[in-house]
Amino acid sequence: MRLLPLLKNSLQSGSSWCDGEPYAYHWGLVAARKHLAELGAAEPAMPPFDESKYEPMPEVEINPDDEFHVDV
Repeated sequence: MRLLPLLKNSLQSGSSWCDGEPYAYHWGLVAARKHLAELGAAEPAMPPFDESKYEPMPEVEINPDDEFHVDV
């Protein structure tokens, strides 16, 4: 069955997994899991999001009081 390796490869390639849950394409994962279940195939082990691989988000002031300031 050629479809099974394609589905597993698709899930493992990151097309839906992205950086790992919770940063994943939810509906893509739902569809991939459904297809794997219909074929009786186990889900491949996927690594969770690893925060240590990325720099922390910078602190940013929203709407700072500068020349671009907008009163809301």
